[in-house]
Amino acid sequence: MKELETVLEQRFGLVFSDKQLLETAFTHTSYANEHRLL
Repeated sequence: MKELETVLEQRFGLVFSDKQLLETAFTHTSYANEHRLL
């Protein structure tokens, strides 16, 4: 997850104050289902 955070911050200039929320967004079952990860 740290790699994704680094890419988003460096490539797109995004800064996340709540790192846990970022992780939840990409590990929530709805995200996984929509992106066929399950």
